[in-house]
Amino acid sequence: MKNLKLYVLIAFGTSIFISCKKDDNPSFTPPRPYDEQYANEIIEIEEYLTTHYLEGTGLNANIIEIPENGTQTPLSQHPDLAFKTVNKHDIQYKLYYIKFNEGVNQRPSHVDSIFVSYRGWRLDGEQFDYAPNPLWLTLDGVIEGWSQIFPEFKTGTYNATSDSFEDSGSGIVIIPSGLGYYNRAQTNIPAYSPTVFNITLNTLRYRDHDRDGIQSRFEAENLGDDPREYDSDGDGVPNYLDIDDDNDGILTKKEIQKNQEGDLYSFDEIPSCNGVKVHLDPDCHGPILE
Repeated sequence: MKNLKLYVLIAFGTSIFISCKKDDNPSFTPPRPYDEQYANEIIEIEEYLTTHYLEGTGLNANIIEIPENGTQTPLSQHPDLAFKTVNKHDIQYKLYYIKFNEGVNQRPSHVDSIFVSYRGWRLDGEQFDYAPNPLWLTLDGVIEGWSQIFPEFKTGTYNATSDSFEDSGSGIVIIPSGLGYYNRAQTNIPAYSPTVFNITLNTLRYRDHDRDGIQSRFEAENLGDDPREYDSDGDGVPNYLDIDDDNDGILTKKEIQKNQEGDLYSFDEIPSCNGVKVHLDPDCHGPILE
């Protein structure tokens, strides 16, 4: 779990320390350019795909190097191998993955809470993390590769009799370091290391980060888009963190209030004005009930 969390405060504090000390330390080495690093890594990753094969499914699945004269089918020829293109750092990253099972219930957005099991290892096969018992993580607080891959899966179904989840979304994903830890070395993960994760998505909690009455997954231009990238009023704050989405001086929560008791419209019921929901149009105001 500790390897997955983005140590924002630590990273921020470290950056300040480095910026203050850089002139006093001639041995300081700046991070590698993202494009140059990825150009090397994608060759390494795609070679991994051609020299390794998949054995098993679920959390116990392994990726194993094909022995000399071996006849195993390489990952590169696996019928379920796919990749998602992720635009970041002015690079189009390839996020390779294989789905064992898509899942059967809810799909998380890029910022929701997920209840997951996982195992992580490096391309050389060295395991660095293992969580067979599910734990809660927030997708806006983990490495970018996780934030991007989990919306491709759905949750499972809880079986109260066995106290376990069934038909959960599961698979394997290979994450370039630019969508992982990059130059931030972790325990048993050197800097600039691509990582492989075996993941299982059991259940989730939809979140409302700004507590405006609209779930964060809906605060995107289209359902399924990344809420972190949607800022409808251009004020520099994405809608899922913005308490006044259209910057008209009226709280979003007030604009979607439907009665004196303080009940709010569900997202689908929010009235529209000029073809736009009232909380997104600064020229229109919802029912402000005092």
